[in-house]
Parts: sequence; structure tokens; C-alpha cells
Amino acid sequence: MELEELKIKWNKVDERLAATEVMNRKMEKELIEMRARSSYDYVWRTNIFNILIYIVIAIAVLPVIKTYFSVASLWVVVISLLIGLSFSVYSLWLLSRMKFDGAVSEQIRLASKHRRFYLLFNRKIGFLVGIGTIAVVLAIESAYTWQSISLIGGFILLSLLITYLPSKRFDEEMKNIEKELAELEM
Repeated sequence: MELEELKIKWNKVDERLAATEVMNRKMEKELIEMRARSSYDYVWRTNIFNILIYIVIAIAVLPVIKTYFSVASLWVVVISLLIGLSFSVYSLWLLSRMKFDGAVSEQIRLASKHRRFYLLFNRKIGFLVGIGTIAVVLAIESAYTWQSISLIGGFILLSLLITYLPSKRFDEEMKNIEKELAELEM
């Protein structure tokens, strides 16, 4: 009789242990997802911020360019802003495809693709487009007035603000997302 009771108690303890293990795994998964979502939210907000900066630049800078510069310079700046805006919109589109309830391997692939795209644009292409825009406007205008120098200085600062400064933290956050997703895959 005692052996049967011990077996029953052992089975109950074993069931509790299994239930606790399942619950611990579930809690661990939720914690990992929460950390990944936190990083994702930062990346999303960064992209929204970039789009808002492009809009602010358009609202603040384009009237000044129209007033003090030629139409050709205006078009160069407009095209530059549209390039930057299109990259930011594409970046948001890539992020919107990430769903934490889908296949983890697909999410890792999307996160990695987004990180490579963002860093390529922000560290290389975006900065070169900004500097190229400045060079072309200076060449078109052949003028070094205080308006052109202040406008160009502001444009450089805004280009740095949008492209270079947040890219290090952004890279860390995207790596966090990839790491967390890889942990979920295990």
C-alpha cells in the first residue's frame, strides 16, 4: 500500500514539476518577446522621427531656398528630401512586416534585412546624398552668402541628426531584436 501511495505522490510531484517547467518556459518566452518588442518600438519611433524631420525640413527650408536660391537648387533639395523620405518609408514598411507571432526564422531574416538596409542608408547613402545636395547647390548658386552658408550648415546638422547620430543605438536595438528572436527559436 505504501508503495502505491508513494507512486501516486511521485506522479503528482512530477506533474507539478512539468507544469512549473511549462509555465517557466512560457514566462521566459514572454519576457524575451517583451524585450524584442521594446527594441522594435524604439526602431519604429526612430523611423517616425526621421519622417517628421524630413517634413520639418521641407516646411522650414524649402521656402527659404525658394526665396534666396534658384529653381534648380530648389529641385535638387526637393529630390534629396524625397530620396530620404522614400528610404524612411521603405524602412517603416520593412518593420511593419515583422510580426512577433509569425515564424521566428522569418522574423530574424526581416530584422537582419532591415538592419542592413538602415545602416547602409544612414551611414553611407543618406549622408552622401546630403553632402552631394550641398555640393550641387553650391555649384549651381556659385554664391557664398550668409544665407547659403547658414542654410547649408543647418542642412548638414539635420543630415547628421537624421543619419549618423541615432544609427549606433539603432544598430544595437536591431541586434537585440535579432538576438531575442534567435532565443525564441531555440
